[in-house]
Amino acid sequence: MLLNNKGLIKGVYKLVKPSTELGLCFSFNPSEGMIAPGACQTMEVQFSSDKLGVFSEELHFSVVGNPEPVIVTFR
Repeated sequence: MLLNNKGLIKGVYKLVKPSTELGLCFSFNPSEGMIAPGACQTMEVQFSSDKLGVFSEELHFSVVGNPEPVIVTFR
């Protein structure tokens, strides 16, 4: 997944640890970090589940200075 900071200040982010059974099947590397203004960063996402089927899972990232989490939906 490509993270892009389009703002004028650094973006400090951190994954909010998932609590759902499906959410725990995801891993992120790095799961937290800082992105300079105008810069991009690649985040590796891995998913490992023993269940088949259609799913939709929202994962939340906190961003310093943003009162609401950034939500990423995986389907």
